Amino acid sequence: MKRTTTILAALIAFTLLSLSCKAPVVIGSTGKMDCYYLPKYGDAAWTKWSNKALSKYFIEMRTTEQDCHREFNSDLHIAMQVWRDRVEEGTKGSKISLLLGKPDLILSKTNIAKYTPPKDEVLQTAISEISQDPSVEYHIYFWRGWQDYLWFKTDGEKVIKSAMYYAYE
Repeated sequence: MKRTTTILAALIAFTLLSLSCKAPVVIGSTGKMDCYYLPKYGDAAWTKWSNKALSKYFIEMRTTEQDCHREFNSDLHIAMQVWRDRVEEGTKGSKISLLLGKPDLILSKTNIAKYTPPKDEVLQTAISEISQDPSVEYHIYFWRGWQDYLWFKTDGEKVIKSAMYYAYE
């Protein structure tokens, strides 16, 4: 009886432990996503990720709306840093949307008045540059809303610059 109880307790403990562990997400899965599946930023493993695979995972993360994706070094944060580095100067502006999905905002001559006064120094610079050259656009992808975001500056045709904005709040 004692041995049966011990074996049963071990099986129950093992089952509970296995249910509480996070399984890594499979790219393209439809289940709940793990927020810390990707290699850390700067890891050599990034060279093995194709743009197509990273694009699919990035778009999926942005549409799942999990709070943990807003954490520092979460998969969404890391993927944004990788995209900042992968989208090189000269890349067609239209390719950004193909790779990263629709931006949260395209700041252009048609809507800069809505963002005056600017919320931060990036917007201040963007508004000034767009006022001087109406072909300039900023494609903005929010990580944590206006606090932190990825942006691409284009001349209307190709990428001129990209960066992450951090409010450090």
